[in-house]
Amino acid sequence: IDGTSRMFEGSRAFIACGILSTAKIVLRSLGKTHAVLNMKYQPYFLLPLLTFARHSNVAAERLHTLSQIFIELLDPGISRYAAHLQLYTYNDFFKQRLRQMFFSPWLGSRAEDALLGRLVAIQGFLHSAEADGISVVASPDAELGLRLQLRGRVPFAAKKKMALTIGKLLAHARRIGAFPLLPFVEFGRPGEGNHIGSTFPMAAHPEGLESDVLGRVGRFRRAHVVDASVLTSLPATTLSYTSMANAHRI
Repeated sequence: IDGTSRMFEGSRAFIACGILSTAKIVLRSLGKTHAVLNMKYQPYFLLPLLTFARHSNVAAERLHTLSQIFIELLDPGISRYAAHLQLYTYNDFFKQRLRQMFFSPWLGSRAEDALLGRLVAIQGFLHSAEADGISVVASPDAELGLRLQLRGRVPFAAKKKMALTIGKLLAHARRIGAFPLLPFVEFGRPGEGNHIGSTFPMAAHPEGLESDVLGRVGRFRRAHVVDASVLTSLPATTLSYTSMANAHRI
C-alpha cells in the first residue's frame, strides 16, 4: 500500500492478477520484453427492451442489480455455439441513460417513472471462437517496465450473428413479454464485455507462450497461472466459475 517492497517465501506461486497484469508478470519474468499475445474475448452487445407489463416504484424496490435471468440460446442456424443472454431489471444506470437519451427537462417525472417501470436490458455474449481475438503487443517502457498495446476489431461475421440473435428475440417478443428497442442496441468494442482470457492457453504439449495443463509457462516449474489467462477458449457464458474450477484443479 505504501510502496514498500516485501519478500515472501513459499514452495509455489499461483498467479491470478487479471489478464493484462498476469501477462506483464509472466512476460517480464521470462524476459520477453518483445512479444505478441492473442487475447480472446466474447463478442458483446447491450440491448434495451420495453416490457408489455408495467411495474410501479421500481427505483425503490429492494432488489439487487445483478442479472435476474440467464438465457442460453441454442440455434444452429445462428451459430454452432450457444449465445449467452443476461437480463437485468432496474438499476440507477437505467435512469442515467434514459435522461441522456431524452434530455430530462423535456421528460416529466411521471413519464420517466412510466418508462422505467417497463425498461429492462439484455447483455448478450457469443463464444470467443466467433472473433479473431485482440492482439497484445508487449514492448519495453522506461517508466512502466513493460508496455502492452491492444489492437482488435469485431468482425462482420460476429456482428451478423449478434444481429441474428437480436432478431430471434424480436421474433419471440410476445412470448418473452418484452419488445427489443432496436434503435438503441449497442455493439461492444473488442473486450468491452469484460470477458477476456486465453493469453497463455493450456496445451498438452505447449509451444512458445502456451501453458501446460498446470498453468506453467516457459521454464518455471513452480509458478502456475490460475486465472482465465490459461483457458483454451471462452464459451459465451460467464467465466467466474470456470476459472475458479480450473484454479482449484491446478
